[in-house]
Amino acid sequence: LTGFNGLSSLSLSRRMLSTTAEDSTVASIHSSSDAGMPNRFVDFFCVVGHNKNKLYPGGWNPKTPEGIVFDSIVADCYPKEGHADMDFPQHISQFVFPDGCRVSETRKPPQLFTFVLTSSSGHRLYGAALKIYDETMETENVKEVVSREEASSSGYNNNADPIMPWWSDTESSSNSKEPSKKISDIVFLPKCLVVLSHYAFFHTFRKFLRELYRMSLLETPLPLERYISNFTSELPLPPQGKVEIKFGFTSQVQCIISRPAPNELPLAKFSYRPLFSCLSVSNVMVVVGLLMEETRVVLLSKYYSLLAPCTEALLSFLFPLEWNGIYIPIMPYTALDILDAPVPFLVGLHSRYLRTTEAKNRPPGVVFVDLDKDIVHLGHE
Repeated sequence: LTGFNGLSSLSLSRRMLSTTAEDSTVASIHSSSDAGMPNRFVDFFCVVGHNKNKLYPGGWNPKTPEGIVFDSIVADCYPKEGHADMDFPQHISQFVFPDGCRVSETRKPPQLFTFVLTSSSGHRLYGAALKIYDETMETENVKEVVSREEASSSGYNNNADPIMPWWSDTESSSNSKEPSKKISDIVFLPKCLVVLSHYAFFHTFRKFLRELYRMSLLETPLPLERYISNFTSELPLPPQGKVEIKFGFTSQVQCIISRPAPNELPLAKFSYRPLFSCLSVSNVMVVVGLLMEETRVVLLSKYYSLLAPCTEALLSFLFPLEWNGIYIPIMPYTALDILDAPVPFLVGLHSRYLRTTEAKNRPPGVVFVDLDKDIVHLGHE
């Protein structure tokens, strides 16, 4: 055994990640691509974490440690040199952390979610992300970052005497009117392991990330980076038709990858359960009708993991038609200006938008679909 190599020490720049030209040729020979689509099963694997020197715009809330939100940044990526037909989408961090990296007082359990973004060539990129809380930061360091942001007045409160959070100072907290509680010396910060591809194999991506996390807790015969390299660069894209590719980390955990033939229904490697668990059949029919009329539609939920499966399921009902409007299943909160665009769009937002924005202040003509309450708010011109 090479010894334990957890996710906290993951490095995507090791030589073991480099693939030979022979590997790339094998993947190309055994795969066929659609017009304008690459021959790759996976485009990139990356790690997105927090920017320890910058807070998220609007992320200042001194009441609790979880009110502090750091900006996100791509910490590592494989392959680093990109591809001949596409560059790495640097803006991916905004979609993985649409509300920034929120500090947590406790180590939260891992969370899986999917998302979709658009490349510079106009093709959709499908991603799956595993959010884990394995990074820590001293409370004093958080206090220093907040003080620096306040001093620079970069969108934050620029009082003459900066008001620091009561929880960041033991002495001040003892005299504070806030409820007395034990103050931790460290806080936890999230990071995301992300798989990005031109093909929507959501189920396979989720399974890979789950197995990667499981192996990070155990001793493995190979470093984790080698499994990532195999999945990203050596696994070929199956041609359309009856050909299947089987792979697995162990003999007990196997995956089968296949694509439907061109004369069959398109690939739909996701579940319809989230959509029909959130919306009644009548409301699903209403939303599908609105999309066929190219209406501006916003899906909202407090769970980001619901947005991409629901939007993908709704668009699949349009077959054989295709949605050509703006499509952002998880839209960064800093991109709210898109709601004023005079073109059709289907986007996803956190449901707090409905709580913080009164109906009279919302863009006219935009339909808001509350997935948590099964309510469709029809907009009026």
